[in-house]
Amino acid sequence: ACWAGSAWMIVGTALSYLDANTLQVNAAQSSIASVVGGTTVLHRFGYFLGALLLLEPFWSVAVVGALAMAWRRHDPRVLAPLVTFGAVAGAQGVLFAAGSTFGWLRFAITVVPLTVVCTGLMLQPARRTEPRTPKPRTARRMTSAVTVTAAIVAALIAIPSAVSGMTTERFGREEAASVHLLPGYGWAPTGASYIRPHAFDGYADIARYFDQQHLRDGSVLTDDTSTFPLILASKRPRQFIIPSDYDFERSVADPAAFKVKYLLLSNGQTDALRSSYPISGVGRKSRISVGTFVRSFDGGPFKLYLFRVTHSITG
Repeated sequence: ACWAGSAWMIVGTALSYLDANTLQVNAAQSSIASVVGGTTVLHRFGYFLGALLLLEPFWSVAVVGALAMAWRRHDPRVLAPLVTFGAVAGAQGVLFAAGSTFGWLRFAITVVPLTVVCTGLMLQPARRTEPRTPKPRTARRMTSAVTVTAAIVAALIAIPSAVSGMTTERFGREEAASVHLLPGYGWAPTGASYIRPHAFDGYADIARYFDQQHLRDGSVLTDDTSTFPLILASKRPRQFIIPSDYDFERSVADPAAFKVKYLLLSNGQTDALRSSYPISGVGRKSRISVGTFVRSFDGGPFKLYLFRVTHSITG
């Protein structure tokens, strides 16, 4: 309810992930994810469990340990991380297994705070509600030292495990390009990872092109699924209208009516604008239903096409 309410205040709709553009993008990306995650529910569920284990190899130990400690101590605090971080991770796993989302590695990231908080709860001293026979001081210190050491080792192991997973072509579809730049990772995985090292370097030049046009806010309509590096590189990001903006849908419906000057499309499979404005023609003769071709850009893994809006859909 809080999530839906926040979405309604920010973008004007409580369930923005169910609108037509988002569903189209999710369907396209889900088909891409099936290449690595598998086409059956069991295969996809196994893939997501593998992602959890890469990010936190001992997450299940931390959760089970915290639950056991809570049961023993009659302490309900462990429910807090389970119904927050755990619920998000579980929902992502179910959605990916059902084929409703595309399962990037970052979608499993909430397993990290879940593990950290559960580990902290296990290390928390028990509340003294009734007198107990005290253990020898040496035994208490030994138990505490062993527990803390084990927690630190488990946390440290998670770092190389996560980095290693990000370099694999199966799990590191988004992260491989960045991990490649770390010392000791002078190679790039191939296959499922469509992003290569330095693939986004050219977006800085494209951003300068748009910044030099001195366009008003909301002048360029684009889907940041493919053009997010451009928006991040621009000094004037407000000149772009993207799917998370409250006026994106109405601008797609009639760009000219809402003062949109350009449409920036890509050849990405998940570009939400391509279904509304399919490109006809080739090269400089390319056209869309509401405008004419201006130029193209090489945007890393994508080809970008800029069209000037010349007339309204309603005439």
